[in-house]
Amino acid sequence: MIDAILIFVIVLSTLYWWTSQRKKGFPPEPGLSLPLIGHVHLVETDPTNQFIQWRKRLGDVFLVRYGYKQVVFISGYEAIHEALVKKHAIFMNRSDGFLHEVLFNRKGVISLAGEEWREQRAFLQQALKELGMGRNVMAERIHAEVGHLLHEIDQSKGQPLDLRKLFTASVSNVICYITFGRRYDYDDKVFNQMRDLTMRQFEIASPSSPLHFFYKIIRRLPLDFFHYREFMQTIKTMIAHFTRMIQETVSDSRNDGHYIVHMFTAEMDKRKEAGCSSTFEDGNRLYNCYNFFNAGTETSSTTLLYGVLFLVNFPEIQEKLFEEIKEHVGTDHLPPWSSRKNLVLLNAFIYETQRLSSIIPLSLERMTASDSTIKGCFIPKGTVVIPVLDSLLWDEEVWGDPMNFRPERFLENGKLTVKKEFLPFSDGSRRCLGEPLAAMELFLFMAALIQRYKFVPEESGKLPAMGGRYGFSRTPHPFKVRALLRE
Repeated sequence: MIDAILIFVIVLSTLYWWTSQRKKGFPPEPGLSLPLIGHVHLVETDPTNQFIQWRKRLGDVFLVRYGYKQVVFISGYEAIHEALVKKHAIFMNRSDGFLHEVLFNRKGVISLAGEEWREQRAFLQQALKELGMGRNVMAERIHAEVGHLLHEIDQSKGQPLDLRKLFTASVSNVICYITFGRRYDYDDKVFNQMRDLTMRQFEIASPSSPLHFFYKIIRRLPLDFFHYREFMQTIKTMIAHFTRMIQETVSDSRNDGHYIVHMFTAEMDKRKEAGCSSTFEDGNRLYNCYNFFNAGTETSSTTLLYGVLFLVNFPEIQEKLFEEIKEHVGTDHLPPWSSRKNLVLLNAFIYETQRLSSIIPLSLERMTASDSTIKGCFIPKGTVVIPVLDSLLWDEEVWGDPMNFRPERFLENGKLTVKKEFLPFSDGSRRCLGEPLAAMELFLFMAALIQRYKFVPEESGKLPAMGGRYGFSRTPHPFKVRALLRE
C-alpha cells in the first residue's frame, strides 16, 4: 500500500513538474516528453541525422528533456555565436553532470568556471607560449616525433597497416613532451594502455548519452548497459598513471624544469610560500595534465586518420598535394613550418578534412548562470546548453554540398579563404586551448606523410568507407592502407 502511494506521489509530482515547465517562450521540443525519462525514448544512439532533421523542423534552438534535466541544443552560426560570444558570461559555466562531477572532479581548465577558470587558462596559454607555440622551437619538437612515426611506417614495407594506434601514440608523445618533458617508445606497455584507454573513453562517452544525465541511477543498475563501470575503471587507471607521471617528473633532476608540470609546480610552491589562496594545487595540476593528454591526443590523431582516409579515396587530390610539396619544399628534407604559406592546397585539404570529419559533433555542455534568451527562446538559469558543431560544419546553406569532400571550397583565386562558420574548435572565450598546437601538428605530420608515401587501399579498387562512428568524438570505421615509399 505504501509503495503504491509513493509511486502515485512520484508520478503526480513528475506530471506537475512536466506541465509547469511548458511555458510560453520555451524552445520547441521534438515530441512527447514522458514522466521520469523525458525525451530519452526519442533520442537515437547516433543522433547526427536526427539533430539535423530536428533543426529543420524546430529551428536553431530546441529543448530535449533527459529526465528532470532540460538540455537545450543550439545550431547554426547565429545562435552559437550569440551564446558563446555575445552572451559568454551567461553561457560559460559547466554543467553538474557526469563529465565534470565524476570524470573531471570539477578540476582542471575544462571544468572550472569564473575566476578559477580564468586563472588556469591564462597560465596554460602563457606556458604554451613559453614552450614555443607557433614558433620553430615547437616545430622542431613535432618534427622529432614525425621522424619516429615515419620510421614505424617504414617497417610495414608497403604491407596493409592500421594507422590509428600509431597516430595516437605519435600525437600523445608530443603532448607528453610538452607536459612531462619526455616521450615514450611505441612499445611501452603503460604508454600503450594509456593510449588505448584514451581512445575507448571517446568511443563510449557521447555527449548525448543518458550516462551524462542519469549516472546516479545508471551506476546502481546490475548490468553495465551504459559502460558506467567500465568508464569508472578507466578513470581510476588513468588517474593513477598521471599521478605517478607527475611525481616522477617533479622528482627527476635530469629535467630542466621547463615543461607544464614544472611550471605549474613552481607557481604552486610560490603561492604556498606567499600564503596565497589560489587554484594552483594538486587537483588542478593533475586534471590539467589529464585534460591536455586526452583532448589533445584524440582530436589531432583522429584528424590525421581522416586525412589519410581522404587521401586514399581521392588519389587525384593526393597527387596534387605531393606535387605542391615537391615544388615548394622538395623531397630531401621535412616540410618546415614556414612552408605553410606556400602550401595553400595542403592547408585547404586540412581544413576540409576537419570540416567534413566534424570530429567533435557536439561541443562540451554549458550551464546558464542566469535566465537568458537565444534567438528569442527563453532559457532559464541552470539549463544545460549544448552547441551542435555539426550544424556549422555541415550546413547546406553555408557550404552548398557539405557532404562532398572539396578542398577547393577553401580557396579563392589561389588564396586560402575561411568562412566564419568554420569552427571545429568551437567559439568564444572557452574555445579549445590547444587549437594552435593542433594546427602545427596537423600541418607538419600531414605534410611529411604526403611527401614520403603514396597511400593506397589495402585491396586494389576497394576503397575504405568514409563515414564515421559516433561517440564523444567521431572516428572513422576501422580500415587499413598500404603506405608506398615515393621514389
